[in-house]
Amino acid sequence: MNGNDILRAMNGLDDRFVISANRERIIHSSKKTLQKLAIGIAAAVVLAIPAGAIYTQFEHKAAVMEYFDEKTADYLEDKGLALNYVSENEHLRITVDTVLSDGNVGSMVLTVEGLDSEGIDYVGEKPFFDMYITEKNDISTGDKIFLEGGGSRDHDVVTDTQYSLQKDLYLCDIDVEKDYVMTFDLDRRDKKNDPVLFDGIAFDISFRPNVDVKEFEDEDGRHIFFSQIGFYTDEEETIRRLNHLSNTSEDMRLLRKNSILSDEIDITSATYDRSPEKEKPKGCVWFSSIVEISDYNGARLGDMLFKEVK
Repeated sequence: MNGNDILRAMNGLDDRFVISANRERIIHSSKKTLQKLAIGIAAAVVLAIPAGAIYTQFEHKAAVMEYFDEKTADYLEDKGLALNYVSENEHLRITVDTVLSDGNVGSMVLTVEGLDSEGIDYVGEKPFFDMYITEKNDISTGDKIFLEGGGSRDHDVVTDTQYSLQKDLYLCDIDVEKDYVMTFDLDRRDKKNDPVLFDGIAFDISFRPNVDVKEFEDEDGRHIFFSQIGFYTDEEETIRRLNHLSNTSEDMRLLRKNSILSDEIDITSATYDRSPEKEKPKGCVWFSSIVEISDYNGARLGDMLFKEVK
């Protein structure tokens, strides 16, 4: 009987084992720790894959639901976007629960767990730390790029040893077709004398689009790119006018296909940046849940009407 035969013969295992089989663990530690990990993973694989199991359940589903909603969390699991990537050192364990990208805006949910007294003390402060990316093909000599974006500072999914956070991503500033390595550091605005807290924690990461996107255009030829997670424009006049909206259901609505009905756009955050020092302006908006953009062929944003570009 080979490994596949064993797996086919097993049924009815607890969900926590199914979840553990989906985790991609990336650990930078001692050789002894890695040997223990290899044994543990081998055991998990043998025990964890009953016939007909769902392999993309979130390990920290409550965290994802804190920043989106249950329907969105279920949708992401169905689409294979429950990533559960894990990397750790002796102080901290970080899980990348999910990464969403439409090529211009993105969103990431992470869970941070303290593993020793130093890590647990850090987690107790529920900080928002810095993230960096380096091109994977140039990791030894390439520049470390600060991963820009906002995100939630309200960490409601908290235990004594872990918390979760969500980060909005400005993907319009990077080449999303490249592969990256993501690393971490203490918040630059709150630097402490602890440079090794995140040492060895790193992820291979991709920001290639993984949600549906549509291009909308108004009668003056201005463009907005709407996706399942938000929308984006780099046209200064549109950004200026968006900045004056109240972001309420009266100001922002999506137009249904073949219908006079429209639906309000429920957003969590928005950035309208026309700073002179920027290479180009950007208007980035993030939705509170997955939007089935295929159901719509336009949007009304204040007095601006955008229709789908065929």
